[in-house]
Amino acid sequence: MGKNNLLNSIKINFLSKLRAKKYCSLYWLGIIFVVTIVAIAWHDPVLARDNVVPTNAELQGTLNAIWVLVAAILVIFMNAGFSMLETGFCRHKNAVNILAKNAIVFVLATLAYWAVGYSLMFGEGDIFSLDKGWFLSSEVPQTYGLEPFPTGLPISVHFLFHAAFAGTAATIVSGAVAERIKFIDFLIYSFLLCAISYPITGNWVWGNNGWLQNLGFIDFAGSTAVHSVGGLSGLIGSILLGPRIGKYQDKQINAIPGHNMSIATLGCLILWIGWFGFNPGSELAATPHVAYIAVVTNLAAAAGGVAATLTSWLRYGLPDLSMVINGILAGLVAITAACNNVSFISALIIGSAAGIIVVFAVSWLEGLRLDDPVGAVSVHLINGIWGTIAAGIFDIDRGLATGHGFEQIGIQLLGIGAIGAFTGLFSFIVWSILKYTLGLRVDRTEEIQGLDLGEHNMEAYSGFLMDTYFSDRSNPIAQAARAEQTEITNRPQIQSHEDWQVYKMSFAAAMQIFLRSKQFPVEERDSLSKEIINSSRLVCSNLARAWQKRSDRTKFIAKLNDALTEVKETQTWLKFAVKCKYLDLEVGREIYSIYHRISGILERAIVDPSPWIVKR
Repeated sequence: MGKNNLLNSIKINFLSKLRAKKYCSLYWLGIIFVVTIVAIAWHDPVLARDNVVPTNAELQGTLNAIWVLVAAILVIFMNAGFSMLETGFCRHKNAVNILAKNAIVFVLATLAYWAVGYSLMFGEGDIFSLDKGWFLSSEVPQTYGLEPFPTGLPISVHFLFHAAFAGTAATIVSGAVAERIKFIDFLIYSFLLCAISYPITGNWVWGNNGWLQNLGFIDFAGSTAVHSVGGLSGLIGSILLGPRIGKYQDKQINAIPGHNMSIATLGCLILWIGWFGFNPGSELAATPHVAYIAVVTNLAAAAGGVAATLTSWLRYGLPDLSMVINGILAGLVAITAACNNVSFISALIIGSAAGIIVVFAVSWLEGLRLDDPVGAVSVHLINGIWGTIAAGIFDIDRGLATGHGFEQIGIQLLGIGAIGAFTGLFSFIVWSILKYTLGLRVDRTEEIQGLDLGEHNMEAYSGFLMDTYFSDRSNPIAQAARAEQTEITNRPQIQSHEDWQVYKMSFAAAMQIFLRSKQFPVEERDSLSKEIINSSRLVCSNLARAWQKRSDRTKFIAKLNDALTEVKETQTWLKFAVKCKYLDLEVGREIYSIYHRISGILERAIVDPSPWIVKR
């Protein structure tokens, strides 16, 4: 009896604690997550034999599998970082499109790499052989160049880790072609990249009989094999697409700032965390060297962030947050090739150089009139090349700086050139076919309106962005607008209070577009505000002329028809401005309602102009 009471007491006490908020926390979720991973990753031979102690080799093999699985999950989590980074660096009207691309790209990468890519990259035998293990169909490790467990990794873990890498290469492309590419074209290219191009060049670097690997090419975790491939693919696509509307006008370079630096910074930090799966995970084993690789990676990222901050500060007079972010990422990309075999000091040098390079690379590309909305080319292509060359300079066993001559640098340059030539040719062919068949770029109206509405018919921030500039009495631009409205009231062509309201509210709408459009290119702002202003002026002008022609029925009706046409045109532009969030919904409704009333008056006057006609 006493024993039962004691057990009940323990049970009640445990359940009460479990219900408490402090115990139902992320701590418990973390424990469940870790236990689940261990349960999934624990290989059958270790657990299948009851009452048999596993060998050291089996324990080591299981630990290797668990660590690589965790690393693969970290690399997959980098997709969240890329999504946040790219969305924050671009405009709010394209946020849904960017998020959709970054979500679907890993889906496509997984399927393409599962069906074709993995076998093409690691499969043994002739490329046309049915024994190459297509669709991950083989259960024999040797099919994919693996040693049997426990010496080698399980096929499933090895596949998942490299599928995450393939997805990373495709995700990089998204940033370089953002805000103007058709969704379907991006999907097709991403699938083909992960199925064909990336696996072929990846085989050269990491395959069992890869010719670059046999030459001694150093690219431990993919500065060139992953990042330069993604960056070059994006560059070719960006060139064929052309720059975004308003980026380059009248020989001027117009900045198009991102709409949310908060989520861009969050994306950077997520990527930084994910890189501890990317680089240390490439050890493909749970060894003490994993920690060393992690420290080298972290030092390079920190050095890149500091160097980019100081460089942008000295060059532009202010520390640019976007450069801080890209400096950190540049340091991570650059160290990826050599992170397993360079000293801590070398890591600092590589990362610092990357941070400086990325600042100048961004302006250099803009000078060439290339439009890269998020800096993907500067970060991944250019610093991927630098990191691969740096491996030939600072590698402890083969580097120039460690007394081993220029031979390794020559091998590094050969690898960069070969992978670049193949990837560039593949990208040019595929992008060109897409351009001349499906059309690569969305039309002008859709680009100005935003790809969220044009491609997906939805908004990321529905009803969220409200403009308060015009109501701000302390705003000098708003003061100028009010002064202009006052001046308009005295213009002779306005014949009635209703006419004045049309002009006044249209001007207010155009001013709101101007004030809101600090985040939009000049061309978008000017074209839309000018359309509304010009349409409203034509309405007022035609009304004034109709007023003057009241003695001539035919001319009077003609001018009313002209005014009605402009009213309809202005209503269309107003709806477009509200839909794009260039104009507050309430203000847009007020303006639209005024035009709607005038439209009704004009339609009635055209049908029966008698009350308006002045008899001679």
